[in-house]
Amino acid sequence: MLRAVTLLGLLALSGCYTTKMHYGGVNPSQTANHMRLQHTFFWGLISPGSTDLGRVCRGESVVAVRSQIAGLGLLANWLTVGIYAPVTVTVTCAR
Repeated sequence: MLRAVTLLGLLALSGCYTTKMHYGGVNPSQTANHMRLQHTFFWGLISPGSTDLGRVCRGESVVAVRSQIAGLGLLANWLTVGIYAPVTVTVTCAR
């Protein structure tokens, strides 16, 4: 019984999260979004790669960066008990 309660508590505490950083006011019609999958391990503590914002935006200004674990990434995080946690990184660039 204690194991079931503990497991239920852990599942209730684990959920999707989103981090968004926004840089200044740019007209949304003059932006472009680029999505990348960032592989992380051990609850996001280890990330073997990074997202090069200058390369993603090809020299244009970075307007916003959003990272989140949701959908299938959240399912993978749950199934591996946090060992593998794929994060979707969305970069918004000015045109």
